[in-house]
Amino acid sequence: LKPFWLKRTAPLSRNLVTSVRTRFLPVAMATIIGPSASTVKDVFKKWDVHDTGTISRSLLVQLMKKLLPDFSKQEVERLVVDMGARGDTVQYEVFVDQLLSSSGQPVPGVPRTGPELEIVSNSTPIKAPKEPTLMDNTLLFLPEAAVRELGLEPNMDDKGDEVKELWFGRVWELRALLATRYQKVLDRVKTMEARLEASRKQQLDSALTLDPHKLATVVKVQAHWRAAVYRRRCGLSVLDRLRWASMRGTLIYAHGSGGCSWDNFRICRMISRMGVMVVAPDDFAYPENTAMGKMRHKDLLPLKKAHDNVDYWEGD
Repeated sequence: LKPFWLKRTAPLSRNLVTSVRTRFLPVAMATIIGPSASTVKDVFKKWDVHDTGTISRSLLVQLMKKLLPDFSKQEVERLVVDMGARGDTVQYEVFVDQLLSSSGQPVPGVPRTGPELEIVSNSTPIKAPKEPTLMDNTLLFLPEAAVRELGLEPNMDDKGDEVKELWFGRVWELRALLATRYQKVLDRVKTMEARLEASRKQQLDSALTLDPHKLATVVKVQAHWRAAVYRRRCGLSVLDRLRWASMRGTLIYAHGSGGCSWDNFRICRMISRMGVMVVAPDDFAYPENTAMGKMRHKDLLPLKKAHDNVDYWEGD
């Protein structure tokens, strides 16, 4: 009879190999395509007939499979999903850059400071959403590993630290800061929209006006799009990239009736300093025109800058 531990060795080993291969899939792929990232983008661009900066997701998987023949189609599809490409079309330049940055590879055209991404300053002009949800105003306390992974400018330290290595702010602030990296892509899309001639716009308007069915279809598509955007805002998809960061864990912090302030805030920053990301829903951030907002609303303070004093004994 084989010993108990020997009976379980083979399946455990296979599971371990599968787990390790899956965990380091982006790193392995990025290492292969890293030196020729610009060439890879050119390959994708050849299939971008209308110069929109996007290709279909299925085509992206096919091209990636040809570039990486040693990987299975399932692994390539998993990578595409993990990099945030869940729609029918994918911005291929953003996809390649995100693949490289998630594995620590240099991103062509994006300056880096040492091993980190280009730092996004907390002084960058950002606009709050017109109708923020409770999730938008959720407080985040990011540890050093997450700050480096996202390329943020640290704005907080723990008691006794000489250098700020942590970041805290709200979900909408993090989303807005990270969006500035894709401003070039957005500008290109706006430029393409501006190319549409006035006569062509008039033809489209006439077609919609004369055909109520088409107009109703467009309105329905717009409603679906707004709903999809709203549902995405009501989640924490902005943190998806941190799945590859070497954090020690994630903690959901439910504060008491005094809000996430004073001792609660100090506890959160201490936990963050230990390498754990803290997510703290802030029910004092309810809009003033809501029932809960009339009882518990507090005005929000702006995002702290790198030079701001965030000592333990500073104001609430």
